[in-house]
Amino acid sequence: MANVDLLPTLAAMAHFQKTFPFTGKIMVCQPAADNIALLRTLNQRLLAVSVNQRPIINWYQGIISCCWIAGLLGGIFLKRRWISDFIISLVIVIPLTVIILPLFPIALWQISGFIAVTIILAAIFTRIHEINTRILILSALIWVTLILDQITGWRLIRFSALGYSAMAGSRYYGLGNEFLGIFLASALLLTDLINRKTQTLWSTPIILGLTIFILSWPQFGAKFGGIIAGTIGFAYYIMKLYHWQLKNHRLWLGFIGCGLVLFAIGWWDSLRPPDVQTHIGRFLHLILSKDFEQVSQIIFRKITMNLKLTISSPWIRIVVLAFILGIVQRWLTARKMLLSEDTVVWQAILVAGTISYLVNDAGVLAFATCLAYGFSYLLLKVKNQVDPLLIQKWMTKTKRFRLGSDSL
Repeated sequence: MANVDLLPTLAAMAHFQKTFPFTGKIMVCQPAADNIALLRTLNQRLLAVSVNQRPIINWYQGIISCCWIAGLLGGIFLKRRWISDFIISLVIVIPLTVIILPLFPIALWQISGFIAVTIILAAIFTRIHEINTRILILSALIWVTLILDQITGWRLIRFSALGYSAMAGSRYYGLGNEFLGIFLASALLLTDLINRKTQTLWSTPIILGLTIFILSWPQFGAKFGGIIAGTIGFAYYIMKLYHWQLKNHRLWLGFIGCGLVLFAIGWWDSLRPPDVQTHIGRFLHLILSKDFEQVSQIIFRKITMNLKLTISSPWIRIVVLAFILGIVQRWLTARKMLLSEDTVVWQAILVAGTISYLVNDAGVLAFATCLAYGFSYLLLKVKNQVDPLLIQKWMTKTKRFRLGSDSL
């Protein structure tokens, strides 16, 4: 369901005769034995998520900022590293919290329930001491849950705090920008960690291919910007994984093959009746019908909206904070921040997140949630590589400065 569905629905209810095809589709009602009870239950769930959505998002943003800073400093100055582990894990388990929270009673959809479930999940995953195993299990749970939810009709995401907004959202189907960044980052980490655990590469085409399929299929993710971001981010990862250069013919064959498959899906969607097309099919239909004026208007509108959100959205603070902490972290850690395989997957996450930012109308949101998951993984992996000599020198200078101030 999307906002463009209102016009054809109202026209059908008023029995207006259409002189031209409408963009949206007519909303239909499904008969049920107890309509009033079902409507009341649905209304309660929609009201609960609408009331708690903004506060939970605010808490999520606050937890990211506070826990990133506290986790980085804790990893440097605290001897008990499990404390910083737990702090950073609070950030990285939140995507799982918000996607499974609709499974619980409505009473737990409030801030108190959100915090309680997050703390419990963080405590459980912190007990898995090996970081790669911890992130592999967490990424698998998030990725599989999102896949199943898209296939079964978005039964969880539409009642999730990072899902759609029934009050103000532009659409009510597929995968939104909130979960797009998390979906891409978890897919990349899951693929990479399985490859390292099994010493094989069989998971790469399966996981990444299924991710692109879910994003592109009209009845599932239906996320045009996600297709572009996922394709480029995954292609970068595969190129680095196989040590391919840009001139490698296999790389370009993969690009062409993937492009043809995606075009075929979009073309099939564009051939369907207008009332069942997704925005992917509509956009491709405009291109094939050479309606470049509307195409340019759509592109201009998305760029304008993205720029406005970049300036005004609180999610931009998460992006800026990740950049600042990345610089601080590089200064406080050993010369080689990550192992080469960690660097590859982090770079792929960064590429996918950046492309998400550029091609989506609320791209800063997708970029921020991608960093919230991917950069938290980076913090977990490098917190034990802090240069002790650099910290010792810094502490010595601080003590000398204090002694000098006291003598004055």
